Amino acid sequence: MPAGVTSGPATASTASGQAAVLTAINILARAHPGVTLALPDVALMVPCPTGGTSLLEGCELLAVAANPDVEVSTARVMPTEIGSIGIGADAGPASIYAGGDRWTARTAATPQEVVPRPSSLLGAGLAVTLATGFIFRTALGRPAVRVRGVSLWSLAPAEAASGPDSCDPLDVGTVWLIGAGAVGSCLAWWLQFVGVVGAWTVIDGDVVDATNLNRSLGLFATDAGLAGGRAVHKADAAAALIPGAATCPHWWHDWAATDPAPPDVLVPVANEYGVRAAVAAYSHPATLHATTSRNWTAELHRHLLGRDGCISCRLPEGTPSFGCATGQIEPTGTDPGRDAALPFLSAASGLLLLAGLLQMQHGHWATHDRNHWRVWFDDTPAVLSGSHWQCAGSCRATLAGPVRRAIHGETRWCYLDPAQVVETGPTARR
Repeated sequence: MPAGVTSGPATASTASGQAAVLTAINILARAHPGVTLALPDVALMVPCPTGGTSLLEGCELLAVAANPDVEVSTARVMPTEIGSIGIGADAGPASIYAGGDRWTARTAATPQEVVPRPSSLLGAGLAVTLATGFIFRTALGRPAVRVRGVSLWSLAPAEAASGPDSCDPLDVGTVWLIGAGAVGSCLAWWLQFVGVVGAWTVIDGDVVDATNLNRSLGLFATDAGLAGGRAVHKADAAAALIPGAATCPHWWHDWAATDPAPPDVLVPVANEYGVRAAVAAYSHPATLHATTSRNWTAELHRHLLGRDGCISCRLPEGTPSFGCATGQIEPTGTDPGRDAALPFLSAASGLLLLAGLLQMQHGHWATHDRNHWRVWFDDTPAVLSGSHWQCAGSCRATLAGPVRRAIHGETRWCYLDPAQVVETGPTARR
């Protein structure tokens, strides 16, 4: 079933509004045979990896780059027979509306404002992922919820705006992004709008192929060699979207064998070659990752040593519950359409990662009493739920405190690990 996006000139002339529109097009083009654009022809003011000088041109080029077979059309007013998303308070007729105010996302049956604050990129971005999920489920004839409100700051259902106004470039120090597939490439997609301070290294030995394109917002047909030329490494494609990022087109164990200095933050979003067990054994004090599930969820995981379960206990090898699928799985119960290979799920997971990293920058990351959050894209009434994991009593993955101090004691966020804090009388020092 074709899908569409509409927005008005006021929203489409803001950075947050344009990022939301481009993201909606990027998602819809990968999941629908046709995309209709009812957009004003305003100048493009945010990065678009496939080019363009106007928002309309950028959307057209982006859609075809994501899916060379998609049919792109334009309209002054969105046809009512097309499942469509209206972005901003000035959007025309649409099936569902998306808006955002700072870190809070809203979807509804009536137009929703994208409040002109820099951090509304986050709220509007999440609203777009929810709205594209609504369009997809509706096209399948599955039940879906139109009215949603959720905060990426409190990581809970919410209606009121929350979180800082600003959305300065992400500054958490040196970062290793392990894995540049669905979730990793989607994090890179969001980072191009925010920018980064600090050295990032993208680590992934895999090469892009056509099966990656249906769920990876940062990978395009040219990356898979579909438009001539050779397929590129996923690491190279993702690093191209992250300002100043270095690339390591090899596997984690190859990178670790070079004995690099430990990073300030570790983002493991790969699951091949025993990487989860290896990351758990590395026992880094600032580890966070995100996944998609086969139950219509995007998920964020925090791993603070001493407080949260390690990645190996939470996602043991051989357990596919949270793994990003590469195709349809067998129907379960009354919902025959469960599939994790969906672009709005990985887009939301990438945005959840960005939110977690920004919370770390603002000193808010360690304040939550949960360490695992799910955003639901089915007809579950609560759009976001949280839980708390701890390691199994038999866990031996985490290194002893003195070893952790020796390896990671000079990293920027080492104090998040209680083993890094040494008591000296009434005060504590790192």
